[in-house]
Amino acid sequence: TSLPVSFSIHVLHANRAPSFRLSAGSVSVTENAGRVVIPGMARNISTDGFEGAASTEPGQAVSFILVADHHPGFFLSPPAISADGTLTFHLAPFAFGSTSVSIILRDDGGADNLGRNSSKMQLLSIVVRPVNQGPTFTTYDLYVIKNSGSHTLEDFASDLSVGPANEACTPAGVYCDAQVLQRFVVEQVTNPGLFVTSPALTKTGTLTFSLAPDVTGTSAVSVRLEDSGMSRDPMNPGTNTSRRHTFSISVDTYNYPPSFRLPYDVACLSASSITPGECACTDPLWTPALPARSPLLSPQCSVTQGTPGEEASPVVVAVLEGAGRQEVRHFASHITAADGFQPD
Repeated sequence: TSLPVSFSIHVLHANRAPSFRLSAGSVSVTENAGRVVIPGMARNISTDGFEGAASTEPGQAVSFILVADHHPGFFLSPPAISADGTLTFHLAPFAFGSTSVSIILRDDGGADNLGRNSSKMQLLSIVVRPVNQGPTFTTYDLYVIKNSGSHTLEDFASDLSVGPANEACTPAGVYCDAQVLQRFVVEQVTNPGLFVTSPALTKTGTLTFSLAPDVTGTSAVSVRLEDSGMSRDPMNPGTNTSRRHTFSISVDTYNYPPSFRLPYDVACLSASSITPGECACTDPLWTPALPARSPLLSPQCSVTQGTPGEEASPVVVAVLEGAGRQEVRHFASHITAADGFQPD
């Protein structure tokens, strides 16, 4: 029989892996949902992997680590799960599609003595259902002359768009749609008697119409634009039509020519005006009814009596040789698109 030998047994603590359960394997929201908050997305959160029992590692803190496989620009704030299991994320405007999110729960118990501080990975799918955004375009008011017949104006409707950039991709994909413009719809013509052929727009924005003979007046024309984006998600179709645009077609008896006035004769002849600068004159035709204008700011410029308003007497601008760049302020005034009408 041998002599007795003493030894010690030390039971070292090895951290147990935490655990959790997802309340669902996927989350579905609509485009432009903004910031999304889902309480209880992660439940049965345990520091030691034992559900429904008192924790053997009650002092540990846990945190979720999420990695989303998503298209750049899909989120403004990526998915995150707080310690109490609340899922949050913030979608980028007009983003749609789906992404897979890998989720691990980690505690602060470390991995000494072959311990484990991370749970098994679980996957969550986030699906953002598309909501079609209406197309957009711009127009302008139109003025034509009586008895001018048929009119064709290319690019009358401009800045044509099916909507956000991710609705105009070729080809379509998970994160992008391939919509096209389909047609303009003329909804109302308030004065149809102005026309032999009513106003119409092609899908490329060309406006056509034909005037009735010997008529004048104004007609408001209301139109909208449609695209092809209604079938992607029948449950959340959004709209495939733009907002209504109204423009006017005015038929005038006479096309008034534009007009303007020139000031009295201007002389930049002082010695100081040899240096390039401003010949700062005040327009002598200025009246209180027009916007305020600067007074004479320097002796470089002088106004001499000419004969304004007579085509046979041209306005004279005199400068010194070598004076360089000069500027006569408000040299042309009373500028208007229609002769005889004061500018606003």
